[in-house]
Amino acid sequence: MPLIVQGLQAMRLLVREDGRINGAKFRLPDGGTRRISAGAVVLASGTLENTRLYAQALAHTGYRVTRWPGLNDHLPHGFIAPLPAALRRDWVAPERAFLWADHDARLRGNLFVDIHTAQQPEPVLDLWWLAQQEEPFLDSILFVPEEEVWSARVEAGLRNLDSSAMERRDQYARGLLEALSLPEERVPADGPPDLYTAVDRAQATGRAVRYVNPLGHSDHEAGTIALGAHLAPGGRAPWADGLFVAGPATFPAPGAANPTLTMIALAAQTAAAIV
Repeated sequence: MPLIVQGLQAMRLLVREDGRINGAKFRLPDGGTRRISAGAVVLASGTLENTRLYAQALAHTGYRVTRWPGLNDHLPHGFIAPLPAALRRDWVAPERAFLWADHDARLRGNLFVDIHTAQQPEPVLDLWWLAQQEEPFLDSILFVPEEEVWSARVEAGLRNLDSSAMERRDQYARGLLEALSLPEERVPADGPPDLYTAVDRAQATGRAVRYVNPLGHSDHEAGTIALGAHLAPGGRAPWADGLFVAGPATFPAPGAANPTLTMIALAAQTAAAIV
């Protein structure tokens, strides 16, 4: 049976003089530290932590990289609108909370139609896209090298290509809003709100409100240690024996769908590579 130890914070990987990774150093809940030796180390702590630990270990070989470009996330955006009264009888039911989904390869996104009723005075229609950012990705992680645990800053943003792609998808969604006779609110001077603010505005105005969720909102940050660029097949670090990476940090791009099944498939490949 594997030993599971909870409550530890990974500080850094242990790198031998010959470059092999043979364990990690952790901070204990009481403030002390503990070293754990291992024949193989798999980084599976999420994209930001994986990148930090990978970058710190790489620096021990003399190759210090403090800026890691390629961080990317799904791009959720769409419209929130009050659900027309004529549709409530047929659309608001437990089995209809999620109505429809479709994929458009040309628009690089998945279109969803949801009904939100929880904690809402009136049900609202959510017509939204889960889309992929356009390459080259603007986001990156910038590390400040410190003694053992580097601090990090995320630099996020969208390119004009992303804005153009969002507009093409929004035009598709606007056609559906028109078919439902749902007028759209004028664009606020401060730009589109996030989902939760859009819900409040739609309830107050009775109109469809366009929203764009901030990057990172879906908790699907990916990239930076991408397969093919920084990792060999199986998630293996090509510059260090005994080091592997799992999770969405290994994705070259986020795609336009939930990443879980892809993560599981890649984790199975990593397990086979370790064996």
